[in-house]
Amino acid sequence: MGSAHYVLWASLVRYIINQTTALVVCMGLLTSIAYADIAARMDVAGRQAMLSMRMAMSLCLVQAGANENYQYAAQQAIQVFDKSLHALLHGEAYGISAPERHRPVLTAINRVTEMWFQLGPDYWDMSVNQASSEIISEMIDENILLMQVSDAVAFEVSAVYALKHAAPGTLPLLVELNAARTLSQKAVKEACFATQGFRADEMLASLGMSLQQMDAKLADLAQAAVANTMSMNKKAAIAQSIEEMSGIWAVLRSELQRIHETGAASKAQLDTLGRNASQFLGVADMVTQHYAPILVKDE
Repeated sequence: MGSAHYVLWASLVRYIINQTTALVVCMGLLTSIAYADIAARMDVAGRQAMLSMRMAMSLCLVQAGANENYQYAAQQAIQVFDKSLHALLHGEAYGISAPERHRPVLTAINRVTEMWFQLGPDYWDMSVNQASSEIISEMIDENILLMQVSDAVAFEVSAVYALKHAAPGTLPLLVELNAARTLSQKAVKEACFATQGFRADEMLASLGMSLQQMDAKLADLAQAAVANTMSMNKKAAIAQSIEEMSGIWAVLRSELQRIHETGAASKAQLDTLGRNASQFLGVADMVTQHYAPILVKDE
């Protein structure tokens, strides 16, 4: 082979190697983006049910006059819920990079959108104005429906994305984290409405069930953290966070149990409940957001 041909072949080989390397890097980058998008969808879809409960909890505390900070908490939850709903449909927020294209997920999101179109403005009005007993009673019913249709979105997202892409044994951990986030706000919401005389018997009965469910969820979380396929370091970090959540819940549960038995609480006690619920949520959100990418693809 002449020198000219050798140089030509060498250049061609280098070109092919460079292009192949670039393609591999690009595919790896696209895969990382895809996994990050799936993790974000799982987190955002899972927290919508929690936000529905947080809105109602904060609105009750506003109506009860517990603390002016809950007006901000209610309005923030309303805004995040609205933005998250848009992100689940269209992407471009909260780490979701692309519009939703799967019909079962779109159908579930559209049900939430139809309900939220009316409830969003009503909730905002309740964050700034005193509401009548009739409006609050109606809101209690609608809020449960909002949680249920939001849960349906999370279910469809898991069915479409997580069941295919989640690392073995990790999906139950994310499901239980989402449930714990929701229950922490739901229990305080029920306690607040009960102490304010809004369908007190119904709220206290529901509170009792929420307490039992949360106890079970925290136990399930501890088991899921041990049973998954993540490395020992990751398991230990998650277990430590779950232990922190359990400690906050123990304090919160004690006061909720007292309300369940007496049906009464002062404004100061309601304020403390709201702050502890926010503290619990802060830890649970941190765990979920930090570990969702690991749960999708354990690296």
